[in-house]
Amino acid sequence: MRAILGSYDSELTPAEYSPQLTRRMREAEDMVQKVHSHSAEMEAQLSQALEELGGQKQRADMLEMELKMLKSQSSSAEQS
Repeated sequence: MRAILGSYDSELTPAEYSPQLTRRMREAEDMVQKVHSHSAEMEAQLSQALEELGGQKQRADMLEMELKMLKSQSSSAEQS
């Protein structure tokens, strides 16, 4: 990456540095904004997935308790 930037710099005259640096800064800021936006979107998706996972875990726990209760009832009925 430094070699690429260095090759650009070697092609510029001192008068061209400022506009070139300004353009690079704008591009970098745009990239940071896009990354920040993408990161926020991914965090929202992760939060939603974790919330859904919590609900599924709770449902699985309830079903497991129900299964144990049914097995216990079945065992009691067989012994009678």
